[in-house]
Amino acid sequence: MFLRRFSFLWLFLYASLSFAAPASIHTYFSPNGGAQEAIIKNISHAKRSIDIAMYNFSSDKILNALESVKNKNKRLKIRMIFDDAANTKEDTPGSDKVDSKAEMSASLEKIGIDVRYVSKIMHHKFVIVDGFPDGLRGNEDFSDTVLLNGSGNFSSRADTSYDENLVEIKNDPQTTTEFQKEFQLMWNYSYDFPDDSLQRDRQDYVSSLEPSEFIRPIFTSQNFKKEPQFKLNGNRVASSNLEEAIGNAKTSIYVATGHFRLKPLADALIAAKKSNKDLDIKVVLDSQEFVSPSEHERVMRKYRRCVKNLGPNPTEEELEKCELAGEMKFSRYLAQNEIEVRIKYSSYIWYYAYDPQMHHKYMIVDGKSVWSGSYNWSRNAEFNTFENVVHYQGEELAGVAEEYTNNFWGIWELNRDAFSSHLSKLRTQNRIQLHFSPMTLSVDEIDKAREILLDQIPAFFVKAKPEDRIWDKRKNQGEQ
Repeated sequence: MFLRRFSFLWLFLYASLSFAAPASIHTYFSPNGGAQEAIIKNISHAKRSIDIAMYNFSSDKILNALESVKNKNKRLKIRMIFDDAANTKEDTPGSDKVDSKAEMSASLEKIGIDVRYVSKIMHHKFVIVDGFPDGLRGNEDFSDTVLLNGSGNFSSRADTSYDENLVEIKNDPQTTTEFQKEFQLMWNYSYDFPDDSLQRDRQDYVSSLEPSEFIRPIFTSQNFKKEPQFKLNGNRVASSNLEEAIGNAKTSIYVATGHFRLKPLADALIAAKKSNKDLDIKVVLDSQEFVSPSEHERVMRKYRRCVKNLGPNPTEEELEKCELAGEMKFSRYLAQNEIEVRIKYSSYIWYYAYDPQMHHKYMIVDGKSVWSGSYNWSRNAEFNTFENVVHYQGEELAGVAEEYTNNFWGIWELNRDAFSSHLSKLRTQNRIQLHFSPMTLSVDEIDKAREILLDQIPAFFVKAKPEDRIWDKRKNQGEQ
């Protein structure tokens, strides 16, 4: 009788997991915020399995941690889906290594990791430690299970130079299972390294758990058909969820995203501001998203011509093609429509090897809920790439929203008191630094600095190269 009652009680508790907050959730913010240490620590403690979905991998420290834990536990099963794993070109820009992805894949295979890749861009950056790769039967113990998910790749610069975030979630069956389903979906239609053979694992991940009400992952894989080529099925899931959240905002929307190249989201922010003038909307972007006035007008003209040629009542798909054809960036578009925009600005000609990226991809709504993951705000992320954006909400996770908000304000106000001195140096000094300590500046402030530069060196953006560090005015007088 006791065993029956105990079993009934256990099943009741297990079924009620969908209403429970995770046992532990911790956020890390780079640079130098402990993210890589957290990854290495969790990898080193793995007992049964590690599943990794990673866009880029160049960190010797993480590679060494994987090799060490595998050597200690030969039965440990490690699987990795690595974007473009067989690519023989050098593919680690900005790192201290020049290995190709194929070379890294070979190193991973050598230590006993099963490496595969898929036919689309695989932009996830998540790790599942001691999950349940074979599906759930109803008696699993998740107390040792850890999910790591964020914006950063396995690279040294992601840890020491870029603005990144990582969320560590422990003992959360629902959220971990959702990511396990995503991993298995890709694994089921993957190509093996090194022989490029299409794998035929076709059984869907089995679980009756529903997503948590506190943490809800959204995957762009919902836009794709379940087949090796992952063709589009007509859905648009991530951006539509973000649009809805923007439309429901009451007091504030703070966005930090490395790329903003998705017009529906730009228009959603503008519409939200127009309907509520008191709504506090702030957007911070990476240097790459700055667009000059002339370039902005060029792409907008191209977009308007494309839309005009569509005739009356164009479809969303047709409008999307016009947007892509225009190669649009939306920093200036937002600023022109009363949205506060600042750019983490660190160079006059952006260069991957020098410039510390603002690589976040998050949104905070009303100071209470956070949307964060690997998803850049772009067409490419929505329709060509495996991505995730995770919604964190509820009073139990108020600390998560607070930590993201604190991070946002740190970037929003970054080094702004240095701007006046920077302008003075542009006017008076002979040697101009093309790459400098980042400042978070408005579009108008960047315009002002560039006007001073062009007034003295009219041919600057024609003659200067991205990899140049210094422009010597006297030395280059003949090139103006």
